[in-house]
Amino acid sequence: MGVLVPGSSTWFDTLPASLAAMLLLFVPGAVALFLLGLRPLAALAVAPVVSTGLVAATGVLLPLVDIRWGVGPLLVATAVLWLVCAGLRALLQPDPTSDRTRGAGIDVSRYALGAVLLAFVVVLVSVLPEQGSPESFPQNPDTVFHLADVQWMLRNGTISSLQAGQFQIPSWSGFYPAAFHGLTATVSLLTGASAPVASTAFVLVVVGVVWPLGCVVLALTVLGNRPGVALATGLTSVAFGAYPYLLMGYGVLWPLVLGMALVPASLAVVAGLVDGPTGHPYVVAGRGRCALLLVVAVGALALAHPNALLTFGLLAGLALGQWVVTTAWGLRTTRRGLAVGLVVGSLVAAALAVGAVVVLRSPSMFDIGRLGPGLSADRVWSYVLLFAADGVAVLPVLAALVGLGCVAVALRHRNAAWCVVALGVSLTFLWFNIAVDDRSVRALTWPWYNDTPRIQAIAVLPAVLIASAALLWIADLVIAVLRRSLPAHGLREHEGWASGAAVLVLGLVTLVHVSAHQQVLRPYFHPTAARSWVSDGELRALRELSTSLPDDAVVAANPWNGATYLYVVSGRRLLVPTEKTNYPGDVALLSLRLRDVGTDSAVCAAAARHHVEWAITGGQPAHPVTAKILSAYRGVDGIRSSSAWRPVRTEGPYTLYRRSSCAGLSAAAGGP
Repeated sequence: MGVLVPGSSTWFDTLPASLAAMLLLFVPGAVALFLLGLRPLAALAVAPVVSTGLVAATGVLLPLVDIRWGVGPLLVATAVLWLVCAGLRALLQPDPTSDRTRGAGIDVSRYALGAVLLAFVVVLVSVLPEQGSPESFPQNPDTVFHLADVQWMLRNGTISSLQAGQFQIPSWSGFYPAAFHGLTATVSLLTGASAPVASTAFVLVVVGVVWPLGCVVLALTVLGNRPGVALATGLTSVAFGAYPYLLMGYGVLWPLVLGMALVPASLAVVAGLVDGPTGHPYVVAGRGRCALLLVVAVGALALAHPNALLTFGLLAGLALGQWVVTTAWGLRTTRRGLAVGLVVGSLVAAALAVGAVVVLRSPSMFDIGRLGPGLSADRVWSYVLLFAADGVAVLPVLAALVGLGCVAVALRHRNAAWCVVALGVSLTFLWFNIAVDDRSVRALTWPWYNDTPRIQAIAVLPAVLIASAALLWIADLVIAVLRRSLPAHGLREHEGWASGAAVLVLGLVTLVHVSAHQQVLRPYFHPTAARSWVSDGELRALRELSTSLPDDAVVAANPWNGATYLYVVSGRRLLVPTEKTNYPGDVALLSLRLRDVGTDSAVCAAAARHHVEWAITGGQPAHPVTAKILSAYRGVDGIRSSSAWRPVRTEGPYTLYRRSSCAGLSAAAGGP
């Protein structure tokens, strides 16, 4: 289960996996939240946060009581969650937000769901032509880990974040945010889809449904409970290249794709905690329920990806900061001491947070990447102000909308001022990351690995809300003009419908950037030969070679030549599972000197300890890789000239070898 058979899946075959992903992300959480007393739209929007937390937390707990992950534990955990939520509803006071929202105007649920459907179509139109096949995956470092770890989880019956790293080294201990891998493995478990196909289906559901729905509900809490808000946000949520498209292609960040998709709904919970904006807001739930959901959201984000949790903390802190300032301003004459205390307390909290980031930095994360500016000054400004994802595919129409939206927020949605501040902060981070990137800058950017795609993704959510405010403002101006010009047509009585239609028509202009999103994805799904980590032909060759290997084989291969994808197409173990796992000791020794296994007893003993009797050579190194890096694997690449290894089979660019002798070790003692 989970093993890829190249050429066996079509897009039609992904429907069961897509349906399983939808059910897994929405059903456990939505039913639980409905039992807790939330309205259907709010329950649906926050459901993926709860479902992710449920699955990931259960996955951590099960190994502690020696229970394998499977359908049974999933059903039991879901049933327990539902019972707990039903019990909590009996203990909590009735939620007053339902009546307040119902009295705020027309029900926006149908518009919200329609906007999500439209967003999903835009994602499919942008992604499917570039991806080509559900079996395709981004050609990027670490993609093999994300795919293989899903497969390893299925094989070993665990989705625990405390065990996920054992795919790379069995003795590993620590924490790795594995919610993405656990949920994808569960999709594969439920449908039998291979790890790549399950990952494709899961990612499409996350970016095409979970993310837009969360953005829409957050916009309703910030910009008002109107059909136009829902429709505008549905379109703008999938109109930026940095998220979701860049992170979809930049496959090293698939877990962050999930984490970022949970941030909007989590922020909607924070908005409910401070009672939303003035006017007629869509409030997710009352303060008591939002407090409970906030705890769940923090846990789910931590298990999904720390960068998502940090992004949530930054945006939530700015939103809460505006609430503090607004509250303090209202109390300035009646309770001046309390007002001053609120402001001072919030400033101290912000200073402590920044100080913690500066002081508690991780040396390994701080030093990632080469110091210094990455682009010339003129390109930096284009990158930042025109929302060019990873430096390509500028978005001038969206940039203009965002600029206009800042004015709209200042004039019409002052409760959303934190969005403008958040956009300014994130774009400032981005500029310094690209244009300066010295040690002072890294004191703040290290939690995002000083990585431009991660930092650029922070700006997308506030930009989505601001662009939606612009579309809504333009639509309202159009309706106002029409109302004065065509009073006899009853436009006033149908203004809500007319405003929504105007927003929809205006929002369609964002589709002009679909080709730009495809441009962002193209290098990852259609790389040059030098930048390809493994081609379709190489995958088929590895699959054929695997039929000559026993199930328990351990295979040595140069991970830069694509052969580590042997695990994805067969489940056979690799001595070096990824390009980052040439660990000191036996593994490094064998990589460097495996060709000497017939003449060097130390190499032979290491091979015996790790059961290395098979090896694969051939393939083209992925770019960029240096001769120094490749030299660390010369012991594997050189076995073709060693008498201790005999060729078994050749397929495509690869040749499979089996060990024929081992210095100081007889065949009876463990040789082949």
